[in-house]
Parts: sequence; C-alpha cells; structure tokens
Amino acid sequence: MASFLFFPYSNQLGSTIPSITLAKMLQAKGHQVTYASNGKFTQVLIDKGFDVLPINEVSYLQYRRHVDENNVDFYSESLIHHFVDTELDLIRKVNPDVIVSNNRPTIKLSSQIAGKKMVSIVIPTLTRYYGHHYYIPENHFLNTLYPFGDSNAIIPPSVRKFAFLKTMKHWSRHFGPVCNYYRIPKLRDYLSVYEGDITLINQSPGVSPFQNLPSNYFFLEQKLESTFGESHSWLSNLKAQKEAGKKVVYISMGSSALKSFPLVIQTLEQLLQKHENLVLVSNHTGLTQEHKSTERHYTEKFIRSQEVLPLADIVITHGGINTLTECLLQGKTVLGIPEQGEQLWNLKYAEEKGLGKVLSKFQLEKNPEIIGPALVTMLVDSSYQEKSKLFLEERAKQVPSFKTENDLYQAILNLL
Repeated sequence: MASFLFFPYSNQLGSTIPSITLAKMLQAKGHQVTYASNGKFTQVLIDKGFDVLPINEVSYLQYRRHVDENNVDFYSESLIHHFVDTELDLIRKVNPDVIVSNNRPTIKLSSQIAGKKMVSIVIPTLTRYYGHHYYIPENHFLNTLYPFGDSNAIIPPSVRKFAFLKTMKHWSRHFGPVCNYYRIPKLRDYLSVYEGDITLINQSPGVSPFQNLPSNYFFLEQKLESTFGESHSWLSNLKAQKEAGKKVVYISMGSSALKSFPLVIQTLEQLLQKHENLVLVSNHTGLTQEHKSTERHYTEKFIRSQEVLPLADIVITHGGINTLTECLLQGKTVLGIPEQGEQLWNLKYAEEKGLGKVLSKFQLEKNPEIIGPALVTMLVDSSYQEKSKLFLEERAKQVPSFKTENDLYQAILNLL
C-alpha cells in the first residue's frame, strides 16, 4: 500500500471535484489517500469520506481579481515562498509516496524540493499540447485594442500563439528566484507548474484536440461518484414538464460565478413570463441571495448534472471544462458566456465545431437582453443537434486509441 497526498485548489469546485475520481480509484486499489485543503469546498471532500488536513489557499476573490485582468501576479516571490514553506511542513509530516496536485501551482516546487514524485491534474488549455488556435482569452489586453470582442478572429495564428506564450512566460517570472533559492531547475514557463511526472488532462478522451501527447500524459475520465448532493425533490415534476413538451433550459455558470450569472438569471426570469413553454433549472451559489424554486424555475445551491443534463434542451454555461465535456458527450447545445480566459478557449472550440454559440460577457453586461433572442433561435435550430451527432460519431472513431485507466494505474505504480 502506498500513500498519496492530494493538494486541490478547493476554493473552486472545478479544481476540487476532478481529483476525487483519481482518489477513489487509488482507494479501491488499497492505497491511502489524504487531502490538504482549507477552501470553501473542503466539505465536499469530507462528505466523500476523505481524511483532510488544513492548508492555506489563495482566496477565490483574490484569484478572480487578478485572473480577470489576465495575470496571476498575486503569486509574488514572497507568497510563493510562504506557500512552499507551508506545503513542505505538511509533506514532511505526512511523508507521502506520491503528491497529487490539482490547480495549485506551488506544489511543483515543493514536490521537487522534498524529492517526491508528482501527479498533476490540469485543464486542457494549460498544457503546451492543446490543439486549437484560440490562444487569446477574452480579457487579454490585445482584445481592448479592437472593437470586435475577440482578437482571435483577426490576428494571425502565429501572433496569437506568440501572445499566449509570452503571457505564460510573464506569469512564471516570480517562480524563478524561488527555484534559484532552493537550487531546483528553473521553470520554462507557467505551463511548467502543471507538468508532473505524470500529467492528467481533466477531460474525457477525444473531446478537444491535442497534438503529440508525451507518454506520461493521460486523460482523466470523470466518474459519476465524484459528484455530490442529494437527488432533487422536484425531478419528477421536471420530467413531467419535459414529457409535456416544455423546453428545459439548464443554467450551469459554475460554483463561483460573479457578474454574468446574476444577469443571466434576471434576464431569463423575465423571458419565462413571455414564453410559457420554457422551464429553467439553475443553481444559486453565485448569487448574493438564494432563490426559491417555482413551478417553472427549479433552483438549488448545487445541481446534480447527471440527473438534469439528460433532460436539457439547451445549456447556458460559463464554459468550465467539466460542464462543457458533459454537454458535448451528451449532445447538448451550448450557449456559452465565459467569465475567465480558459472558458473562452473551451467555448470557442465548441462554437467552431458547430456545437454552440458564444456571447461575450462584456456585451451581456452592456445589454443583458441579448441572451433572449440567442436562446430562442438556438432552441429551434436543428443544425446544432446534427453537428452534435456528427461530433460524437467522430469521437467514437478516435477513443479506442487512447490509453485506459489500467494504463494510468500502471504508470502510477511505476512511480513508486
């Protein structure tokens, strides 16, 4: 039996849930799993039965304040030193055989200093092997130079990639002095902090394109047991409305949505009054006040997507990779409103494949009413369903060539 110490960024649900799939797999094989977590979704890990030790984390508001300005400059040299010192104390206390990181950048340094092997869970866009060309996020400064809302549409591909790589280099600049202090190899760029001895791409195989993945890269297929929460009491009512011909709009804007989510909810509540055939399902964790469910708007703090998504006619989403992957694999039309950079990359790929449409959050903030016509038009446009069917057929031809869960487990054993 080996021991594994997991470090998720648990102030985001999307950086907490994916590691549970791996943790459950290791536990089933008889290994010991311990989490280091102190964010607002730590209770999810406790509810799943894991042992959890406290660790400090960057607050979500601080994270968003910087990321929305297209930088992660809050990782100053002094903050990196502080996190590394804290992580090293815990690593020495637990003395794990392998460390697992899920979106906690400083663990790369701590693992090397402690001489521990590291497994990293990373979103697709933060690998250097991502295969599509939407390199410039919506909030990049280049987009402020043009009135089009997306510089990817007019800037040559080579310039887009250059801007992306320069940004990744810029984001890593404070890590260099810390690496020098501990006499460990200097990071190539910010993408390097997400490269482990084994790197797991948080996505089902064949959903997004990749180029020439190294042998130590694997896809981490999410399992339903990674989700949480009780079954919804109103689910039977929703199914009855679906059978009666109502159109179900599922709003999944992330567990920590900020500006866009309240605008979407407010606008769609008004749309319900005009269209009697619409039914809404949404969470309310991103709102300042909790909403109560009504006859045609079912809302809870968290929505169990495995129950609701099969019933949805369209999904309005921020474009997080977990939600988007679920939508694409179930052939659901997506109306995307990205709030952070990588979400735009995810959604732009879906739009390029004809699987959805992207609305700019900046346009939404200026005129929230734009979401109504877009939603109504997409509900009657059959081309999205046709493209979804074609997408799934193409994916089915590719998936057998990908490595299996057994291949991943054997690779982890080889680290021990």
